[in-house]
Amino acid sequence: MPTSLSKEHRKHLEKTTADARILAESACRAALENLAVHEKEYRSHMSVEQRLLRNRLRARGRALGDKRDERSGNQEIRHLIELAAYEHWHRLLFTRFLTENHLLITDEANGSVPVTLEECEELAPELGARDGQDLACRFASLTLPGVFRRDDPVLDLPIAINDQVELRKLLAALPSEAFLADDALGWTYQFWQAQRKDEVNRSGKKIGAHEISPVTQLFTEDYMVEFLLHNTLGAWWAGKLGSIKAATDEEARAKAALPARDDVSAISWTYLRFVKVAGASSSGFKSPVLEAPATTPDWNTLAIRKGDNLPHWSCNHAIYHVSFRLSDSIPISKREEWLKEREDILANARRQGRTLSEPEQKRLQYLYSEKIETYLDSGQGECWLARAEIAAIVENALKYFDGQRYRLHAYCVMPNHVHVIVEPANGNVLEAIIHSWKSFTANVANKILKRTGQFWQHEPYDHIIRNEREYCFQLQYVWDNPDKAGITARRMVAGKVAGASSSGFKSP
Repeated sequence: MPTSLSKEHRKHLEKTTADARILAESACRAALENLAVHEKEYRSHMSVEQRLLRNRLRARGRALGDKRDERSGNQEIRHLIELAAYEHWHRLLFTRFLTENHLLITDEANGSVPVTLEECEELAPELGARDGQDLACRFASLTLPGVFRRDDPVLDLPIAINDQVELRKLLAALPSEAFLADDALGWTYQFWQAQRKDEVNRSGKKIGAHEISPVTQLFTEDYMVEFLLHNTLGAWWAGKLGSIKAATDEEARAKAALPARDDVSAISWTYLRFVKVAGASSSGFKSPVLEAPATTPDWNTLAIRKGDNLPHWSCNHAIYHVSFRLSDSIPISKREEWLKEREDILANARRQGRTLSEPEQKRLQYLYSEKIETYLDSGQGECWLARAEIAAIVENALKYFDGQRYRLHAYCVMPNHVHVIVEPANGNVLEAIIHSWKSFTANVANKILKRTGQFWQHEPYDHIIRNEREYCFQLQYVWDNPDKAGITARRMVAGKVAGASSSGFKSP
């Protein structure tokens, strides 16, 4: 049964990892400067071995991106410090993971048996190791050579004894439970990058090659991975079965389930989502007669970027349903209430070491879609988009690059939020397209309204439309949204534009 870190242990691991990075980087900086790695020449008192290690470290630093000043001969060591700190701390951490799980095995000459760190300390002098940690890494390299490499010069960097002691104290203070949970390593890597990620985001500078890692190296929890698999591989399998006639999602999942076979457990596609093929609506708009989308998503290029509260999926040849709302449309108290309710559901499932039940999945979906939509449709906030001149600014911005940067399939400008179905084109990225819409309209609208400050809520919602049936369903949803809310709104679907109620609209 998979196990997850408790909230208490996760907070402990987060703080320890943050402290360890600060300490490890300080220790590695001191060690590198002591070897004069940043200086043009080695120091006269240095031994031959120290000089050779210095040269190897300088070469390693240049390979990482540390620049050498051609005039002075001095060299940066920023990237080298980050790598050295990472390697030294994570070797300690990973060794503890192995020992706690009885996976640290001696070499064949010593019986290939599990060994503890204490036993490594005792064996170290006999086997010619510097200390127990050095011997443990030697044993671990036989099982995991990619993690416990023996050829990287940063691993030969002599860290001061007092710094080594402090790092090992941090490690020893972590409880055994932190090393037995299935998701512990994933959280560790995210926590290691947390401070650097905040620094990059606060700087406001363009993200380059060296900033991508801390900003995007985020842990993906089990349920998110399963959701991805179930709605790609599972959706493909359900499509192979053809039309599935079922009254509920649960019944549809049961019909698409894979039975156990050849010692492989059954797969129930717990997170697979289905859509109903829409028929005639009150507007007279019949979605099945629409032209199918010209492209289908290339799932081989699928990437996931974790935002502040939501994951954002993207891939080539995708059509997206995007929603973004005004900054005051949902009070902070309401958002916090829903986020806490969501976190409580996830935390409860993690504590019990299980995936979410069907009612819990529906509850989460309700919290992040129907509940928010219902609240927005009730007309919360100042509803600046209800003013004709503001709505026109948004509508014109959406249409401005249609046919150049993207293909606009549908949109709806509600009083406090906007729905758009859009297909990026010519190498343009959805994130940049949305940013362009929001930035331009916010500036112009604020001038007209004679106000300053945030106009749009920071993070949009975006969803990849998976197939033709869902495409029709989403178009239907966008067109019907004003009718369901009982209001007049600017909208367009399949090339047909309306500025009032859709009661007279006929599908193309």
